[in-house]
Amino acid sequence: MKRAFEIIDFQTVFKDFLKQNENGLSYEKASLQDIWKEVVPEKLAPYTKVSLQAQTLKIQVSSPAVRQELAMQKSKLLKELQDRFEFLKIEKIWIG
Repeated sequence: MKRAFEIIDFQTVFKDFLKQNENGLSYEKASLQDIWKEVVPEKLAPYTKVSLQAQTLKIQVSSPAVRQELAMQKSKLLKELQDRFEFLKIEKIWIG
């Protein structure tokens, strides 16, 4: 039994990928959110949003208490991110 293959151009595949990805975010940004959730304490993750700009992990925080907790863990979080996810090349963390 022969299988019929359909040839699909790259643009179509890429557009479908972006549709499947939440709000058309790039794969790297979607992955960064997942990586962050692996490192940050579970109870703090819902109060944060992260982005990566020029080797700085920027953490937007919606709660002063969470901001304080993250500030106390900043060096630990940075080391864990650097050790586990070397490819991100994070050099510092900014909490705002």
